[in-house]
Amino acid sequence: MQGGLLGIRKIIAVLLIVILVTSCVSYVDLSSTDAYLRRGQYTKAYDSLKSSLGQLVSAQGPLIASYDLGMLARLTGDWKRSNELLSDAEQRIQDAYTKSITASIASFIVNDNTKEYAGENYEDIYLNLFKALNYLHLGQYESSLVEIRRMIEKQSVLQEHYERQVDQVRSYASSNHIRQVDLPAQATSFTTSALANYLGVIIASHLDERTTFDYSYNQILHAFESQAKLYPFPLPSTVHTLKSGDPDSVHLIAFTGRFPLKEERMDFIYVSPYNTAKIAYPVLQPIPSAITSVRVRVDGEIITDLERIESFSLVAQDAFQSKSDLLYAKASMRAISKALGIGIWDTITEDKSGKEGTLYRLLGVALRVGRDLTESADLRSTHYLPANAWVGKINLKEGSYTIEVEYLNRNKQVIHIERFKRTIDPKTINLLESYSPL
Repeated sequence: MQGGLLGIRKIIAVLLIVILVTSCVSYVDLSSTDAYLRRGQYTKAYDSLKSSLGQLVSAQGPLIASYDLGMLARLTGDWKRSNELLSDAEQRIQDAYTKSITASIASFIVNDNTKEYAGENYEDIYLNLFKALNYLHLGQYESSLVEIRRMIEKQSVLQEHYERQVDQVRSYASSNHIRQVDLPAQATSFTTSALANYLGVIIASHLDERTTFDYSYNQILHAFESQAKLYPFPLPSTVHTLKSGDPDSVHLIAFTGRFPLKEERMDFIYVSPYNTAKIAYPVLQPIPSAITSVRVRVDGEIITDLERIESFSLVAQDAFQSKSDLLYAKASMRAISKALGIGIWDTITEDKSGKEGTLYRLLGVALRVGRDLTESADLRSTHYLPANAWVGKINLKEGSYTIEVEYLNRNKQVIHIERFKRTIDPKTINLLESYSPL
């Protein structure tokens, strides 16, 4: 008897350790970095994040740390360092994905926080877009085009990735005799990025790659025609002017807002009067932006308004919706499995009395606490992708200019300005990139 009681005490001790380890949240305080970002102090934002890198890596992993630092580095104009960091993030995404193919479905037992974060599909895809922009700023046009093609290639296998995850869920349900929930058949509506192909046209035109130019141009049109839910705004008029290939063209790209954040939602399933299954799952919450229009001045004179070409926020929400349904299914199955296990333990406990019965009941309480604490949504996510992209084009002769990008709210008030001193060289791709996090 004494040995049995000692064994139960050991089980309780081990369980409490597991609870402490697996209930750690992935929250990290980035308020200082965010404050610098909102004020347009990008170097200070980068330094702030770098100073808290240990905390970020501990809470959310090295992939997020490299991705976030890479996005902030490019805002400081350090394109080379940004690409080094984003390339590191991309390699970590690939490594984590490769591991997940051969790994067991152990995350069903606790939650997805127990696995190495592999990045969301949209994080992986857009990473190449910003690498392409970095190479473009560095004058490495061939490398930039390689990144655009890599991004397009990744989009083509989105459905394959999703189907593998669905098969994993169904296999778990079948092997554990759990009723399967309905799962969406389509991973995402996002098959073609208008912005990626817009950049492809600009680069191909400069390199005189006619086949790539024609393909990318047609893909811009296809993106708007076939993905109305993701492109609910007019095709930018600038697109039609790309065919001119004017050497005096200055291409303008502006990014606005902040990428959606993951938040935890909870549901509960009644099993018995003393046994309720907790379901914790992530949802993607958009961050409202105050900016409704963007205009450009050259040497003080208003020249043009930019037009929206891509909503990173809409793409992310669409891509995450199907995964959210998948995660909910996994969380439901996991919660039911835990609840059934507790129900079995309760049945065993009914036959115990005395000190042994007391310890069994204490373990039952510990099991319930452990179930609730270890069931938490995976909220890991990159923090510094923008929400929207705007484009435009102006023709300027060779020379130096002061170019101002003004960001306006719905009342047509300017709430953010970026000023650039630029020298136009017709022998290169003249591209101006601006950003407002508001």
